[in-house]
Amino acid sequence: MLAQFRISYADIKIAIVELNEDILDAETVEKMIPACPTAEETIQINGYEGDVKLLGKAEQYVHFTASPCSLPT
Repeated sequence: MLAQFRISYADIKIAIVELNEDILDAETVEKMIPACPTAEETIQINGYEGDVKLLGKAEQYVHFTASPCSLPT
């Protein structure tokens, strides 16, 4: 699933927060839903304090997209 994106995880996160339909159309979002991590998986990844580059691709994705962000006001 993640391989289809040719943008960084940070840019995917921005697209999610901004509901950018140019990057995340309805079909793509439908495909992403089954791959969403559980609450427990998210807590485990967010608790990781090591080098994020050592995580697998899926874990890196969770780390970047599940972390808190500032929303524009």
